Formats: sequence, C-alpha cells, structure tokens
Amino acid sequence: MPKLNGTAGKLWARIYPNAALSELTLPPCARGLKVFVYELPAEWNSDLLEHMEKRVRVRSNCDYVRSPCIELQRDDEVINHSLKWSGFSNHRQYAAEVPLLAKFLQMPLQTSDPAQADLFVVPYFHATDTIVHSEPFLKNCAPYYIPPNASRTMQDRVGRLLPLLTHFKRGYKHRHVFLASRDRIDISQALLDVAHGSKALLLHYGPRSFPNEVVVPPSDAGFSRPLLPLQPPAHFLFLMLGLINSWRKVLFSQVVYAYARRGLSFRLRLTRRLTYGLS
Repeated sequence: MPKLNGTAGKLWARIYPNAALSELTLPPCARGLKVFVYELPAEWNSDLLEHMEKRVRVRSNCDYVRSPCIELQRDDEVINHSLKWSGFSNHRQYAAEVPLLAKFLQMPLQTSDPAQADLFVVPYFHATDTIVHSEPFLKNCAPYYIPPNASRTMQDRVGRLLPLLTHFKRGYKHRHVFLASRDRIDISQALLDVAHGSKALLLHYGPRSFPNEVVVPPSDAGFSRPLLPLQPPAHFLFLMLGLINSWRKVLFSQVVYAYARRGLSFRLRLTRRLTYGLS
C-alpha cells in the first residue's frame, strides 16, 4: 500500500481519516508531474466538511464524500413537514473537489521545493465554502440558491486566502490549481478573477469559458468504481433552458442540423426556452 509523507500525509490524515489509500493509475503524461501541496489550515478544508456533516446532515448515512459511500437515507427532502431544508444530499453532488484533492495527494512525486514543482495544488474547497457561507443568508430558501450576501462574504474569504499562498507570484501563478466543483455560474467572482488574472488552473463543472478552466466530472465519479460502458441509447433528448450561453445553443443547433442532413431521424421543437428534441 502507498504511504504519504510530509504535507500530503498530514492533510490526508486530517481530511480523509476513514478512506483507504490506493494506487493511482496515471497516464504517461502525468506520471512525471511533481506536485507541491500547500499546508493550509483546517479552516479551508476539513473544517468545511465537518460543518456539512455536523450542522447540515440530518439522517444521511454518508460523509461529505470523504470516502466511498452509497446513501441509504437522503437529506434532500423537507424535514418534519416544515419549510426547513437540510440539502445535505443535494449538496454532495457539488463535492467532487474532495475526492479530487485526494487524488492529487496520492500522486507519486510530491515535492516541497517550489522550484521543482509542476503544479501547486491549493487544498481549499471553494464549492463547499460557498455553501457553508451561504447558510446564514438562506433562511428557508431552497438549498441550491446562493444569495448576493454570500458573494460578498466569498470575496472576503478569497482575499484572506491569497496571502497564505506564498508561491502565488510571478513565474508560478499559472501552475496553481484551484478546486471549485460547481457550475461555473455559481463560482464566486472573486475566485474567477484570481484564476483569470493569473492563468491558474480552475477545476469546475463547466461550461468552460477560458483555456485555463478544466471541466471535471461530478462527485459521483470520485471514489466510486469505474462505470461500465453504456449501450448506445435508442433516443437522445437535449434540453437547453434560459438565455444564458445562447451562442452555444446556436452552435449546437448547427451541429444537430448537420446530423439531420446525414439522414439521422430528427425532430426539432423551438420554444421560448429553446428546447431541442433529437431521436
């Protein structure tokens, strides 16, 4: 079994006390990467997970994606027939940053020398932080709503984080990796500004708007076993709502029409919400 030393070992013991180490299967291009992981205080990682588990979770049998788990009871329903939501199970879908950090900690070439590092991993769970600091403003709102007050709080939080990143300076900024496993529109503007200004890698759920943004799978793919290949479905349904990213909808419709011209059975329904159906 692999053994973690230094910062990686300390963070693993604090964040993943019940998760077993495993050998990573890396592509050849990643095997030689040297990883520097910041030793951030618990406030930026494990404290956030404990908040979700102790103050938000009610009856779920799973932790906040620290280890493999199948939920037998969920916390995404109205509790005690009141208007109060737990939302723990819903929020877990935005916790991919937790197993992602675990994978970075298990990469074989860890270094404490910034001059040798290819990547500087920031062990800060931004998506979870956004949820935790939305809570005082939510009251009885649905758990996925992020109010404006929380955005101002996140600007302060990101401002406090940056001085802790001692190597976030010229020549190293673009090698930093920030974890934010939410839809891009829900990431705080403060972190987006930091990532874009520095060209640092920003890992999120998409859509991708800049070259330094990396789209990652949701937390369901984190600690679980690889999914078996799916059989080709008989029908596809593409649903696009709202006016956000309308230029992507135009590009998508062009691709769909191209397939239709090649003889694919095709149905198109245009509504105010721009809904496309393809079969």
